[in-house]
Amino acid sequence: MNQKKLQGVRLVAVRLGTVFIIVVLVLTFFSGSIENAMLPEVTTYPVNNQKVTTSSTAMTTPSYENPVTVYAPVTAPVLESYLQYGVGIKEGEPVAQLDKTTVDQVRTDYEVQLMEARNSISQLQSSLKKAQDTNADIDDQIAAANKSNAALDPTDPASESLKINTKSLERQKVDTSIYTQQIEVAQIKYNTLEKEFTEAFQYINEEGQFLAPAGGMVVTDNITLSGNMVQGEVAYVYGVLGSPMILEWSTSIVEGTRFTDAATITATTGTDTFTATLIDRKVDQETGVYVFRARIPEDKILQITTRVTVTVSTPESSNLNVVPKVVLHQDNGNYVYVLRMDSEKHKYYVKRLEVTEYSQATPLEYSIIADFQDGDEVILSTTRTLEDGMQVRLK
Repeated sequence: MNQKKLQGVRLVAVRLGTVFIIVVLVLTFFSGSIENAMLPEVTTYPVNNQKVTTSSTAMTTPSYENPVTVYAPVTAPVLESYLQYGVGIKEGEPVAQLDKTTVDQVRTDYEVQLMEARNSISQLQSSLKKAQDTNADIDDQIAAANKSNAALDPTDPASESLKINTKSLERQKVDTSIYTQQIEVAQIKYNTLEKEFTEAFQYINEEGQFLAPAGGMVVTDNITLSGNMVQGEVAYVYGVLGSPMILEWSTSIVEGTRFTDAATITATTGTDTFTATLIDRKVDQETGVYVFRARIPEDKILQITTRVTVTVSTPESSNLNVVPKVVLHQDNGNYVYVLRMDSEKHKYYVKRLEVTEYSQATPLEYSIIADFQDGDEVILSTTRTLEDGMQVRLK
């Protein structure tokens, strides 16, 4: 009897062991879901409710939306510059006094090159005319030969020896296409030189003064006294008077990404405050900064030397900070259990915050970056209202 009882106990133990193994296997398979379901629930209470506005302030000066770049027409020493940053210039006004001897030499060099190019074209045209005349004479000879050959009696045995060979005459003709191609190349060279000469001296007078091609406001001056103005390089940049003005400034990438297209841009001078319109915002790959550009209202006329304080602000939003009433703990780094009010000092990633309200689970997507060490606490922040007595689950 005792042996039967022992066997029964053993059978029960085996069955219980089997069930236990099955349970372990199931728990292992569904461990993630079970762990999430078994997370501790924490009662929270609100710390404060505040209005949050993200803003950034920078200092800049206005500029023109489509500035015009003026390139140096010749290479010459600069004896005197009349340009001043932020000062207006009129079309045809002297911009700089260049070394007249150098300018005259540049002009002479152009004239010599143009004369040589013209002579080259004339010589090629003369050679072409001579070749065309030669070919015309040969064509006349061929026509006469064809006429003479046609008059011969084909039945006369001696007529074959009297025929004129027109093919040998044809081979004596000159290929005029060679001269035509050479003339085209020479003409292109001449046109290029003439264009360069015209553009170079269109705004340089007989006294060697460099003249402004149009009126505007000087926004960049690259002309250096006692130095050379180099042909093709930027001499200065001017903004066209009456064209739209813009503000441009930069922030760090981290700060710049906090703002959206809905951000408000407020500009303040010493005497006025106005709202600017965002044109674009993008990361400068070379400098690694976030660049903002905004348009100034048309009724605001500013000097480019005016210092403007620009503030970018996001729309106001509500923010409620809550803190748990009980202290939790860490479990193999998978969950945040210990929460305190030092979110700046320590950082740890919380994947999701779930709010349980009146025993009904209401998932709330929420991410927070906070450093984490045993014993530390951090304030949870959410725009959702969390009332005292609600349950908060972290996972």
